Amino acid sequence: MELVLKKLNQGLEVEGICAFRSKMTTRNTVTGIFVLVSLALLYLGVTT
Repeated sequence: MELVLKKLNQGLEVEGICAFRSKMTTRNTVTGIFVLVSLALLYLGVTT
């Protein structure tokens, strides 16, 4: 029984880490897009 609980805990920890990573990846992607758009607008503002 104790072994089963240990396995379950490990599974939950791994799932938590995966969820955290996917959330971070999404945030990084959004931040990257925002930075690129900002730079593009800045560039257009300077060149026109």
